[in-house]
Amino acid sequence: MMEKGSHKKMWIEIAQRMKEKKYNFTGSQCHNKMDALKRRYRQIVDHNAQSGNDKKDWIYLDVLDDIFQKQHWIKPLSVAGSNIKDSEHSPLTDSNNENESPFKQRKISLTEARAKYLKDSLEEKRLKRLETANYRDTKLQILREIKEAFEKQKQ
Repeated sequence: MMEKGSHKKMWIEIAQRMKEKKYNFTGSQCHNKMDALKRRYRQIVDHNAQSGNDKKDWIYLDVLDDIFQKQHWIKPLSVAGSNIKDSEHSPLTDSNNENESPFKQRKISLTEARAKYLKDSLEEKRLKRLETANYRDTKLQILREIKEAFEKQKQ
């Protein structure tokens, strides 16, 4: 049995035991392989848990399922999420209409945000046009003054 110690020592010991079985790997290689297996296992479990997805299979799935199925990183004790029923709402929420779904509220706020954006954009364009008109008027006035100055010099 393995003694208590660091993870690095554990992977070195695993590599030594594999070497006894004629497999030549370092502790780091064993650690990386196990991380890759865990990552792939988690991807497949998550994929299979989603509704509407086809079931993925993998040659190591059953073996790793036996090892990891009770781990909290696979099946957490509790999950934070937004899929709570209306009856489970906290009395601390400040929702005005409890029958209204959060998605509808989001659409309303998006609509309001778009309206505000459009209003601000139109106001910005109006100010820009006004500024451009003032600039052109000033430029025309300067050109008129230059023209008058040239006409006075000709006389």
